[in-house]
Amino acid sequence: MTQQILFYFIVLVCGFIATFGIRTLAMKLGIVNKPNPIIPQHVKPVAYLGGIGIFGGIAIGLTICYFFQNQLFHELINSLKPYLALAIGATAFLIWGVVDDLMALEAFPKFMGQVVISIACVLLGIKTNMFDNYFIDFLFSSFWILFVVNALNFTDVCDGLVGSICCITFLIVGILLPDIRIFAFLISASTFGFLFFNSPRASIFMGDAGSHMLGFLLASTGIIKSQNFYFLDAAVWMVLLASLPVFELIFITTIRVRRGMPWWKGSPDHFSLRLQKGEFTRWQIDILSAMISAVVVGIACELNSLDLWLKISLPVIIVAAYLLFAKILMRWEVKRPEKKETA
Repeated sequence: MTQQILFYFIVLVCGFIATFGIRTLAMKLGIVNKPNPIIPQHVKPVAYLGGIGIFGGIAIGLTICYFFQNQLFHELINSLKPYLALAIGATAFLIWGVVDDLMALEAFPKFMGQVVISIACVLLGIKTNMFDNYFIDFLFSSFWILFVVNALNFTDVCDGLVGSICCITFLIVGILLPDIRIFAFLISASTFGFLFFNSPRASIFMGDAGSHMLGFLLASTGIIKSQNFYFLDAAVWMVLLASLPVFELIFITTIRVRRGMPWWKGSPDHFSLRLQKGEFTRWQIDILSAMISAVVVGIACELNSLDLWLKISLPVIIVAAYLLFAKILMRWEVKRPEKKETA
């Protein structure tokens, strides 16, 4: 375990250095995110493409691991049968996210790119066997990747929020599931390094590059581990692993549909923005989200060993808690700032 903790620390430093480098480069090249009227704390340009920093930390950490912790490197490869699909998928989603960050793609071409990458990854082996039917499993796996990628993308509207969720999620997975510990520590540690610059007040955003890549890795972890579970356990495991981003996507989509808005159009209805309206600080929101993720992901990881009554009651309690959370959030309405008229 000592060697694995050392590995975590090394990757954390790699994530820190890579993010520092990409932030410096982004500022020099003018790759910044301009103020967004939907997000109250975003009042000045901030460096973009932080997802490349996370990816860089992972890549550098893997390289160091290969040369100096070769045993851990082989443990990582042996624990992930579709490791090539994971590498290709993470890289493809990162690149597609960068394209969107730089070109601000319209919703349809952006979504179609996600569809193509998701299908390719499923064909390469990231596929659940929940339904014991190739075609249904293929469709569901593709859908789940798309769903979680967009859920995490929707959640990324508060400094440090998505980074905190992913860092703690993969840390808990690494602690409780030894068979994929190195893989989970790799992602958690590099994201932790990124958080030094992304926590409030952020000096760099992860952008779609980061949310796409981390969303894919989160969805893929759920799919890969679901192969060890029976149908009901697999379904609950996958949802609980990404429960907070899933809640965000369902919550904000429901509000927009009820208002007659397209679900993909931006609006200030995100749970983090509503909590800010309720006078929660960004730090408090990040800590609260990390705590929720830690508890729910911990339950997800132990699901297979629980008694039947706990397998049924705990998910029901979690769903009820999220419904209560949604009801509380509805108290705080965030209005989009009106555009000022120009002469």
